Amino acid sequence: MDNAILILAGESIDIYLGSTLMISTMCAAAIGNIVSDIAGVVSGTIIEDAVAKWSKRIETISRGRVRLPPLPKLTYDQRALRSVRYSSQLGCAIGLTVGCIIGMFPLLFFDDRHKGSADKDGDNGPSDELIKENIHLKNQLERLKKENADKMWDRAYY
Repeated sequence: MDNAILILAGESIDIYLGSTLMISTMCAAAIGNIVSDIAGVVSGTIIEDAVAKWSKRIETISRGRVRLPPLPKLTYDQRALRSVRYSSQLGCAIGLTVGCIIGMFPLLFFDDRHKGSADKDGDNGPSDELIKENIHLKNQLERLKKENADKMWDRAYY
């Protein structure tokens, strides 16, 4: 659940707030991650409670073909066993992986002309003007670095 929200929230933040707030795509993704983590905790609890509540009904509707296992009743000492902890972590890792893959479904609805994607004619390389501007900016940066280094050396020397 939270992966789908991450994709949608990160995309919306990047498109609608990215240029307004002058934040990077990675910053938008981080903000989307915060939103999705909170939503994932809330929705995960709701989903787990609903499945637990409806487990008998699911079993009845499926005529016994789908049976949800009962929650284990473990003592504190049993929960502290290394094998129980590893099994729990492995189960969480597998569940998170499967859930995140399922949660990537919003990507199916993005159009091909999305930022960073290839244009319809297949040209996804930078334009000549962009390359020239990039070279110009790099040259300016190198010049400024050299001037600044010279000034710093002069201060340190005198």
